[in-house]
Amino acid sequence: MATRRRSRVVGAHAAGVAVAVTASCFLSVSTASAAPAHQRAPHSAMLSVDPANPHYLLFQGRPTVLVTSGEHYGAVINEDFDYKTYLRTLQHDHLNLTRVFSGEYREHVNEFTSINLPANTLGPLPNRYLAPWARSDVPGYTDGGNKFDLSRWDPAYFARLKDFVSQAAQRGVAVEIVLFCNMYGNSQWSLSPLNGANNVNGVGDNVDSSAVDTLGNGNILPVQDALVRKLATELNPYNNVYFEIENEPTQAGTNPLWQDHIVQTLTDTEDNLPNRQLIAKEHGGAPSLTDVNPAVSILDFEYAAPPTAATNNYGLDRVMADDETGFRGSADSTYRTEGWDFVVAGGGVYDNLDFSFTPTDPFGTQRPPADACCGGSPELRAQLGFLQRFVSTLPIERMEPYNVAVTGGPSTGTARVLAQPGKTYVVYFDALGSASHQDSISLAVPDGQYKIRWFDPTTGKKGISTLHETSQNYKLQLTAPNFTDDAVALVTRIGPGDGALPPTWTRVDNTATNVTYAGTWNTYSNGGCYGGSSSYSHINGDDVSYTFTGTGARWLTEYGPDHGKADVYVDGVLQVSGLDTYNPTVLYQQKAYEITGLTSGTHVLKIVVTNTKNANSTGFNESADAFEYIS
Repeated sequence: MATRRRSRVVGAHAAGVAVAVTASCFLSVSTASAAPAHQRAPHSAMLSVDPANPHYLLFQGRPTVLVTSGEHYGAVINEDFDYKTYLRTLQHDHLNLTRVFSGEYREHVNEFTSINLPANTLGPLPNRYLAPWARSDVPGYTDGGNKFDLSRWDPAYFARLKDFVSQAAQRGVAVEIVLFCNMYGNSQWSLSPLNGANNVNGVGDNVDSSAVDTLGNGNILPVQDALVRKLATELNPYNNVYFEIENEPTQAGTNPLWQDHIVQTLTDTEDNLPNRQLIAKEHGGAPSLTDVNPAVSILDFEYAAPPTAATNNYGLDRVMADDETGFRGSADSTYRTEGWDFVVAGGGVYDNLDFSFTPTDPFGTQRPPADACCGGSPELRAQLGFLQRFVSTLPIERMEPYNVAVTGGPSTGTARVLAQPGKTYVVYFDALGSASHQDSISLAVPDGQYKIRWFDPTTGKKGISTLHETSQNYKLQLTAPNFTDDAVALVTRIGPGDGALPPTWTRVDNTATNVTYAGTWNTYSNGGCYGGSSSYSHINGDDVSYTFTGTGARWLTEYGPDHGKADVYVDGVLQVSGLDTYNPTVLYQQKAYEITGLTSGTHVLKIVVTNTKNANSTGFNESADAFEYIS
């Protein structure tokens, strides 16, 4: 794990995958192990998808965005970790999620010393590792103590797991149970009870780490199925649980059919249980998904900065999670801005990995060294706790990403909007790395009066409030007070006015059929681009044409240090000569040109590359990232 970064993938759904296995020598799960009926949570109280908006969850009866900065997933398997103090810490910091591994995967106690992290909750000391299976009376487990007997469950493990989940529920904390984890390599695989060297059942002999989570894993699959059935049954009464199939399958090339098999095992088990619990599946970084298993409600991604994963997949109507971040250096601002960006982009879960929690510090006071690979601190948890509290005050079930409302600005970084159009707008300015400065945007909103409240995401303090800003001609100017890195505004319409929404701009990607190219254009892939890529050329005379039907259009492009000047035509008439797209740093999805007031009908917006440039530029590049039109 010291050499990897986490990511999340959803495999294609293969309905009715059938795998013949013989599990007679392994554990089965009977319904007798379920809690008595009077202890079972009513179905209506279960953590569920909000029927009013499938991008969000209902948790303890309220529309919810889950936000956390939690320990490294070893709270249950590491007997030295005081999980009660840890959960109280999350509650104190206003965080409402924790993620925990089931125990079939663990790490070495010194897993991260090479990257300047002294301790790791997922790497217990010898003889302090709790797994779902009981120890045998045969010595020889790789990390000390006896080998495991995969035909017997360990009551101490399940008692600890269920108490952990129960304690979390009492503190308003949801628990993501990660059923399996990619083994990454033989170093981690050597520690697993499923490895033949570590059990007395002859399971996992001569199996390579890359085959563990595939349908070709020999006699491991029946044990995996039994574990899924056991966990689903034992945890079925709890209303704060959801299951993730596997952590970081994309890094091992896990067979999607194996993942769908595990999904089927889980759903088949729940067919005979009182409650249905949500299923999450990982999809890597920022893919555009097209085929999602219908049993999966939560799409997990990782390191989703910028939040392209959310924007690319919003139309799938699933809860989207930035399920892990934390390996991007030690600065709090990195993870605070990633969290705000992802949530304002429509994400429903944000989970930062917090290495200030160690096996001996469940309070999370030990901030990683400044030169460490990873982050986490009490200060960061307070900042993310403010994000969670802020979102909890919103009518989130009636809101959606609404960046189309931004018609001008900002000059630095990005501005994202989450809105209940016509009523409530959250505007988030992300200028990570910037010095203290002011910035502004134009916001397209219905005419009327608005209350504007500014907040500092670092401190959670409310800044300047303007009670009666007036929008005219569908335009409201927002000017942020001086800020460093980021700022957020809550804009609420208080009337008067007719409340009519401004005309809506519709965005199309650079790959749309009504976008045509002349000359030599190449494709540039980057998460900052709309749809994950843009087209570019530096050759004089090359052009891109966008044909649309409406009354106006926009050209969205990148600004950068190697960009030149372009000529802009509408219906063959030159509109701008030498439009400069140079900027010292790269800015994505920038509105370079806009025209409105055209006669309703079909028009052509054309961008032509020239051999002219700003004196400071190193090239003549022009990019076509996206276009927008208005009817």
